[in-house]
Amino acid sequence: MPYKDIETRIREKNQQSRSLTNNIPISIMTVDYLLSRYISMETDLPQNYQQLQRTLSRVGYFRRGTLLERFMPCGKPGCACQGSPPRLHGPYYQWTRKVDGKTVTVRLTREQADLLAVWIATGRELDKIIAQMERISLHDTDRLLKKLPSPTRKASTARTSGKPAPNS
Repeated sequence: MPYKDIETRIREKNQQSRSLTNNIPISIMTVDYLLSRYISMETDLPQNYQQLQRTLSRVGYFRRGTLLERFMPCGKPGCACQGSPPRLHGPYYQWTRKVDGKTVTVRLTREQADLLAVWIATGRELDKIIAQMERISLHDTDRLLKKLPSPTRKASTARTSGKPAPNS
């Protein structure tokens, strides 16, 4: 099973990154230690952030792009679509998206369009959730960073280069 092999490799990698501090990964210990020296940290994330995490965990399939319902003329002379007023052919469903910087359009059946409409709506909801999480995260991490001491500046020293000072 490929999954078992991947899980084994991940476990081995994690074992390599463990320190002598009771199997706590070095990066977690370092950040926790650093922050605990300067900040009395709350161990829990804000309630609204936790709610967003739970909402994010329930997100299903999603797609990006735009779904269109189009009515088009065919171009045959004498067809009703050429009349005045025109009676266009359709509806035709199209899904348009970017792939590697290029616009790709796919024609769909009604059933496919119905499914894609749900998936595209889910993708837009996902964007809203991530934006809210980012706003909360930026606010809270800025607040935490401000509690840390400012970087110290080196005392300025006299010029020691071989160039002469300009004459006044």
